[in-house]
Amino acid sequence: MSPVPDDALVLRRHGTPIVEEVEVDGETVVYDSRSGSLHLLDPVGSLIWAALDGVTTLGEVSDELARVFGGRSSDVHADVTAFADRLLDLDLVDRVAGS
Repeated sequence: MSPVPDDALVLRRHGTPIVEEVEVDGETVVYDSRSGSLHLLDPVGSLIWAALDGVTTLGEVSDELARVFGGRSSDVHADVTAFADRLLDLDLVDRVAGS
C-alpha cells in the first residue's frame, strides 16, 4: 500500500477510558490514563484536536484554519501536520483505516 498524502490523512482521538479531555477557557487539557500524562493544548491546538473526528482529513482541517485565521495554506498545513505527528507519537490518536 502506498503512503497516504498528509492532506488525505484522517485521525481519530482516543476516547475514554484511554484519553480523557476537558475544555477550560478555550484550551483543552488531555489526560492519558496509560501514562498518567497531562497535555495542555492552546486554543488552536484545541480546534485541531476537536476536528480529529475520524472523518475530517488533515487537509480539510488545514484549509478551514487558513480560512478562519487568514494564514497561508502551506504554512497552516505544515503546522497541522506537525501537530498531528506529535499526537501520533504520543499515541493520543489513531489513523483511520484507509487513510
